Amino acid sequence: MKNILWLINVVDGIISSKLYDKRIEINLLNDVHKNLKYNIVIMMNFIQIYDERGLFMKEKIYLSYINAADIILEGVDFNFDQQYLFSLKVDRSKPVYSYILHVSKRKGIVQPEGFWGKNISNVSVIMGRNGSGKTSFMQFIINNIGSGITSMNGEGVVYIVKKDETYIVFHNCAKFEIEKEDVNHINIMTSKEYDKELRNENQFKPPFNNKRFWNNMIYFSNYFGEMRLLKDDGFVINVSKDKLVDEILRKARNNDSLDFKIQEEIQTDRNIKVIHYAKEGRFLDNNLTNIISIPNLICFNLNEDFSLKKEFEEFTNVQKEYFSSKEWIGNKRYSVLSEELFYKRGNVLEFEVAINTFSVRLMWNLLKEGYLEEKEFNRFIMELRDTKDKTGLNIAKECIEGKEDIIFWKELLNFLNDKEKQYVLYWQNKKRFVFKWNLEDIELIEKVVCHKNDIFFCQLRGEGKNGYYSSGEESKVNFVISLFEAIDRIEQEEKNNNNIIILLDEIDAYFHPQFQIDLVKSMLEIISNIFADYQVQIIFTSNTPLEISDFPSTNITYIDNGKINERKEVLSFGANVCNLLKNNFYIDSSMGTFAKQKIADVISFLEKGESSTMGREEAEYVISIIGEPIIKKKLQSLYDKKYMEENSEIRECKNNIEELKQRISNGEEIDTEILMKNLNAIADILNKSKERSDL
Repeated sequence: MKNILWLINVVDGIISSKLYDKRIEINLLNDVHKNLKYNIVIMMNFIQIYDERGLFMKEKIYLSYINAADIILEGVDFNFDQQYLFSLKVDRSKPVYSYILHVSKRKGIVQPEGFWGKNISNVSVIMGRNGSGKTSFMQFIINNIGSGITSMNGEGVVYIVKKDETYIVFHNCAKFEIEKEDVNHINIMTSKEYDKELRNENQFKPPFNNKRFWNNMIYFSNYFGEMRLLKDDGFVINVSKDKLVDEILRKARNNDSLDFKIQEEIQTDRNIKVIHYAKEGRFLDNNLTNIISIPNLICFNLNEDFSLKKEFEEFTNVQKEYFSSKEWIGNKRYSVLSEELFYKRGNVLEFEVAINTFSVRLMWNLLKEGYLEEKEFNRFIMELRDTKDKTGLNIAKECIEGKEDIIFWKELLNFLNDKEKQYVLYWQNKKRFVFKWNLEDIELIEKVVCHKNDIFFCQLRGEGKNGYYSSGEESKVNFVISLFEAIDRIEQEEKNNNNIIILLDEIDAYFHPQFQIDLVKSMLEIISNIFADYQVQIIFTSNTPLEISDFPSTNITYIDNGKINERKEVLSFGANVCNLLKNNFYIDSSMGTFAKQKIADVISFLEKGESSTMGREEAEYVISIIGEPIIKKKLQSLYDKKYMEENSEIRECKNNIEELKQRISNGEEIDTEILMKNLNAIADILNKSKERSDL
């Protein structure tokens, strides 16, 4: 059983929950060990209550509605509730505006509890094109609802929290009323009325403190912009990519080194986090290995600046005559590799150039730092020059075998000399090399990633179909790492309650369409596993229709140019994504704008002979490559009509037909062979025309 602190006051055998409005009566004189529903631990005047799963009892809380009529997205009602619809009307006819909240019952079958999973209370998506206001909406939630003490700056802010079966309306409107439409049974009250009830039950808390409802609000985005300026105060947890970059830049400003490279620092930060969570077994414990691939490759990138060191450059120039143009592969070794590569496909040569370059730089550094004597270094170079069967890694390992004060480099060379771990990519180049690693190597990999040196910097990558992670796969790993960071921060603090809102702003950036189609299922599994001890509400934004076939229409809000776009009639759940894509909310045309313009130019040229950019040759080419059969056939017909007279074969056939007509009218006898020849010629022309139309 988890030791989750959740203290409830006990007075005269009555348990009064700090988190619940209701009271739970339990006869403490009974044998509590026989109680089948609760495990009760009495601690002085306090107890802890757990349900059968070891989780403390949960209030059902989620954000049901938002409208900020006078701040952003004028007139947009964001409805997240599945039972009721809320809409805000504003009367601006008088100096003091009147705000009327209209409440009505949703039509159709109510979405059942547990639809999204065991601990996901609700999932909503905000759909819109770029610039429609999706990110502004996320900023508004954080700045006005996710502040802990809600500021709600400016008049015209309304939001509703559903707590169990009660709807609590928060607003900052001078004149405000609630209007119900055949829903008198709904338990809805303003925050003032709610606070009054709490006072009556001695459970009053300061108004507008949203920590009474949510333990935390988490924000994640792949967006680069000004998200780093969003709150990150312990209640709001900002784990966006922007926030990460901002932290790296702060390090750069505080870093005295002129060699600070932001890309390397970002990679190192990510690598360290991956290793940390892999060591803890977090990927396995949260059943995430079937959703994402843990990075299993380490890529050593050789620093460009090293070769610019004047002394090393001079040394390299001297050695060129021994290693010729093969860089750090001697002539004897090169002849062996060339013979091998003649029979085997691969990039062994480039791989060996990379590992030998690394070896030479390492040995040079050890010489300059006093760990090697000059004669030891020279022996290494001579053997590298003359060997037929060894790599620089083999020779370097042998040279430092007896050294006791360079343990890190000895461990690394032992790892790099394991041929089973070598990973030669088909696009291998001379400036990087890759090795496989597993959890047995994790202690060393952590040292390598954290090791500061001017020889190389590392990247942890995943083994994909083409050698490396795609950008979409990278984004998935970064998303999971960010959620691990968020849950770690949450669990370092004392819990207020068990509810969390997660805001995801266009996390599908960089995703292939198949990844986008799989996104919702993967997202739910990831969040459900990582936040297994919490009730989670998810709100995310997107500008692609490929995810929304996983959403009922009641969970989607469409916005366009800062206003609501009424498309609730579209039955999105389980719909064909191709049909959803054709919905003109997403696109104005079913073809690319460039192709559309080219086709328009062809039409103009064929019908009017007017086009400054289109000629006959290009028109014929454009028609031949059109994929839409109806358009293609129509244009081919126009083309044939325009140029039929200019076709020499057609002209010859027409002349022959006219001649035959004349002879028939004169009563002359017609040669059958001549007649068949003309008929076949006409058939060939018709077939060619049909073939062009069918292309």
